[in-house]
Amino acid sequence: MKKQIQVILAMIFAICIMTICVNDRVSAKAKKKVIGNFKYQYMVTKEGTWITKITPLSDKGIEILVVPKKLGGKNVIKIGAKGDSSSASEKPNMFGVKYSRNDDGTYEPQEIYDRVEKIKKICLPDTVQEMTWQCFDDIPYGKQINIPKSLVSDQIDNFVFRKWDKLTVSPNNPKYKVKNSCLLSKNGKILYGFVHEKKKITVPKTVVRMAGSFGYEGAKTIILPQSLKKIDGFSTDNYVRIIVAKGNKKFGSEYGCVYDKKTKKLLFAGAYKGVLQIPNKVQYVGEYGNFGKMPKKIICHSQVKELRLSSYYSKLTCVMSGKKPPRLLAKNLLLNELKVFVPKGCKRAYEKEWSNVLSEETSEETKLIIKEKEG
Repeated sequence: MKKQIQVILAMIFAICIMTICVNDRVSAKAKKKVIGNFKYQYMVTKEGTWITKITPLSDKGIEILVVPKKLGGKNVIKIGAKGDSSSASEKPNMFGVKYSRNDDGTYEPQEIYDRVEKIKKICLPDTVQEMTWQCFDDIPYGKQINIPKSLVSDQIDNFVFRKWDKLTVSPNNPKYKVKNSCLLSKNGKILYGFVHEKKKITVPKTVVRMAGSFGYEGAKTIILPQSLKKIDGFSTDNYVRIIVAKGNKKFGSEYGCVYDKKTKKLLFAGAYKGVLQIPNKVQYVGEYGNFGKMPKKIICHSQVKELRLSSYYSKLTCVMSGKKPPRLLAKNLLLNELKVFVPKGCKRAYEKEWSNVLSEETSEETKLIIKEKEG
């Protein structure tokens, strides 16, 4: 019994110590300091200083923002809004700005956003080790910035979600480097995303893995290397033409799409002017990543064995070449009308196979229109 009491007391003591440590960090008092035409709000913790907000105080003299190396007697080690994390939503950026809830193309506060737009260069000190998740969100394009030597955290999306006029990485940074407008791991094997806007970006031949999903905006044409073996994800708001270098053993490309050579599955697809043409070597169109807008029309060759329909439009058109209908996947498809053009004499086969699937898998009634192609 005595031993049990000792164990309980030891646990209570440990919890108290942990609580004191956490509270010491969380309850660090917010401080303010004006340097030049910028006001800094920050907290001093045991580890160092965390800048939670930077406010430009004027419309003039703010073209270059040099973030101080020290504040409150300690090195600046972190930048970004308090409470900002991977699970947080609608948190402001490092300037206290966020996109308006009205979704009308404005920002809150608009006056500060307009001032931030006038900043042409952001200089981060070598002491910075961490940035919050939404630190650079809603910052206008067209700026210069640097990745300092101490910034080695995995939260690197800040630098690829925005596109910069110029981005440099400290040669002393042990984890990152930039080449061909690509943010890479130091050894050049991992691609994290693009840092510039260009018509064509050629990914370096050393890259074996594309990490992340949303840092690949900024190019109209992307050339992937022969060395590439893994793609974690790929998504853009605009159509992108993707070309996989000849000789790549894992991936192939056609019509701007990327597919797995071994499984013959479509991996990533883009609809050019609303039309998605399935590559000739693809047999399975299941779950696939999408870049740009969803298709209004899908052109499908005769060797496709499985077709998953996906669209946020009310109407979708499919042009089929196979006499035997592929297996249709339409779970949770929200579609008012599906118009299908099939080879001559195949209307009944498609009606039999697809009408049952649509009635069983779609959450709303989809009108199926099947027409035979002429000639």
